Amino acid sequence: MHGGPQTAYGNIYYIEFQYLYSNGYNILFTNPPGSTGYGKDYETECVGDWGGKDFEYIKKAMETVKEKYKLKNDFAVTGGSYGGFMTNWIVSHSDIFKCAISERSISNMLSMIGTSDIGFWFNTLQLKIDDPYSPDGMKKLMEYSPITYVKKC
Repeated sequence: MHGGPQTAYGNIYYIEFQYLYSNGYNILFTNPPGSTGYGKDYETECVGDWGGKDFEYIKKAMETVKEKYKLKNDFAVTGGSYGGFMTNWIVSHSDIFKCAISERSISNMLSMIGTSDIGFWFNTLQLKIDDPYSPDGMKKLMEYSPITYVKKC
């Protein structure tokens, strides 16, 4: 899964895809809600709801591909940055994948404040939190933190 979430996969060369494919893996990549290139409404669909509509979209894409191509083997998921967050979120909220490789990921939204290369307040803006250090702000940040659900992995 791509980073962002406001970015998108396009028609360019991805060395990771080529490497995995050349080693016998099937590749599924999507641009779930939050991705760019499909209009402003689509791009902002996961603002305030990371792991919501984007997660449902990814689950449906997996189900569709498995059914269409009659795939029954084990599946893995990987992603970096926001894609790493989604990797962490998926494995802490489902058993779709047998293996997960989370790269440059977000696991704790509270500790991300001030430590991200994308901006000091990026995650609080993305989750529509006015004061991240208020009791409500910290609670919401932890509700959106995959580390909170690590026992489900």
